Amino acid sequence: MNKNWIKATLLLTSTMTVMAGAIVAPSLPQIHELFQSHENAGLLTKLIITLPALFIAVSAPFIGLFVDNIGRKNMLLYALMLYGISGSAAFFIENLYLILITRAFLGIAIAGILIATTTLTNNYFSGKERNSFIGIQGAFIGFGGVVFILVSGILADISWQLPFLIYGFAFPVLILSFFSLYETDKLNEIGETEEVSTQKIPFIKASLVYFFIFISIVFFFIIPVQIPFVMSRIEGVNNSMIGYAISAAIFAAVLTSLNYKFLKSRYSFPALYFQAFLFMSVGFMIISLSYVYWQIVTGLVISGFGMGLILTSGNFWIQEIAPDRFKDSMIAIATIVSFFGQFISPVFIEPIIRETSVASSFYLVAVTMLVFGIIIILSYRIFLFFRRLFM
Repeated sequence: MNKNWIKATLLLTSTMTVMAGAIVAPSLPQIHELFQSHENAGLLTKLIITLPALFIAVSAPFIGLFVDNIGRKNMLLYALMLYGISGSAAFFIENLYLILITRAFLGIAIAGILIATTTLTNNYFSGKERNSFIGIQGAFIGFGGVVFILVSGILADISWQLPFLIYGFAFPVLILSFFSLYETDKLNEIGETEEVSTQKIPFIKASLVYFFIFISIVFFFIIPVQIPFVMSRIEGVNNSMIGYAISAAIFAAVLTSLNYKFLKSRYSFPALYFQAFLFMSVGFMIISLSYVYWQIVTGLVISGFGMGLILTSGNFWIQEIAPDRFKDSMIAIATIVSFFGQFISPVFIEPIIRETSVASSFYLVAVTMLVFGIIIILSYRIFLFFRRLFM
């Protein structure tokens, strides 16, 4: 098999994962207007973005259990088929509850794609080649989000249903995967040495990192879920402009992620989280106080720089503290925690919006993130002080 075709296929499948739920974000105000007679319409329409994340988190462990039985390539092909059908189904549906059901199946499909793509990558490549490919893969995930949301905004100006057809991108990728990928054997398991078998999970530190990952994603997903409603209040702003704005934030996050190795060489993880929360706090504060399109875009870009630090730091931190014996399972838990964070985001914010407004919710979250950032960096400084004092 041609490795270039394999790499191209896996990169394309990667674009359909992390930001898949947010693809239709520019359509949210129109969808809300269409279904506003439903009870809790505000929350239900926002769940169109985040419900897939819940089903990714719930179904991923079960998919992981039998992926070896049906084969990684077959898993990817089935998942791509389900992705294309469930994702584009809303183009033909005008019932909010049926749309939400299709989004649940989309989440299961994304979980299958994630697991199949990850295991195939680990089996096809090794050493420096694998590390290099994973780095490129991360960039593709981000750039995929930028491109898909840009196109979604343009299509949403024509009809709220058209962006759902973007999920049909899975069908040509399905054909490409069928011809360019091959099935691989199960990875050889490394026998446990006495040293490895005695390794233990650092539960307290891991729990803190998982909490940071969870709360960070809750804050991060406020952007694709709530920004369309913030911008819809501005006269002259259309769906394509909403798409440009969200894409600008994601692009800023990608730029930060691409420079992450340089930043990590200079700063500790707590310092990076402090910077991330500071960037996002400033950005959200600007958004909450702005009534002009470009001011909000400026706030989104500043937030995006923080998002890039958040999206990268959690997984790297887990990899650093995880014993070799538990590394894969701890990374998998981090992924599940992050998708739960996506789902919880609108559930967490909706009560605040009902009591105040969308703009006010950005202000309150900005203050909360700033407090979190200060607590993280102060706690780390205090820890270092006492460690030097008693060691």
